[in-house]
Amino acid sequence: MVDQFHLPSSVLFNYKDIDREHQNLIDILNRIYGAFGEDNEIRSLDVKAKVAELENAMAVHFGHEEQEMLDTGFPGLAAHRTHHAAALAKVVAIVTSVQSRQSVKRAVVTALFEPLLEELFRQDVKFKRFLDERNP
Repeated sequence: MVDQFHLPSSVLFNYKDIDREHQNLIDILNRIYGAFGEDNEIRSLDVKAKVAELENAMAVHFGHEEQEMLDTGFPGLAAHRTHHAAALAKVVAIVTSVQSRQSVKRAVVTALFEPLLEELFRQDVKFKRFLDERNP
């Protein structure tokens, strides 16, 4: 189980605000983690409120990232938009899955967010490679 989420150096873009926005998403996840008490449990309503912040930040970031893809002529834009929509749907599903409970264990949140984060990084690498090839 992770203690905190980190932005791997392998997914740093060094392009405009993308890294800063990615770090903001990681910071929000870590604030969610920071809300857990010593018993590694948090009220479901608190998780829902904190995840809403993440969902909003993801939507803003995805809009910016997609605009950069459009501006640079990234050929994978349509597929990446679909990926972004699916990621936001997963966040909504996470909220739905926890809101029926009184409280949520930290391990549950980890199990829900770790795969989502890994998938986001995996998909973003395609755009990163495209940018790297354009500007060696």
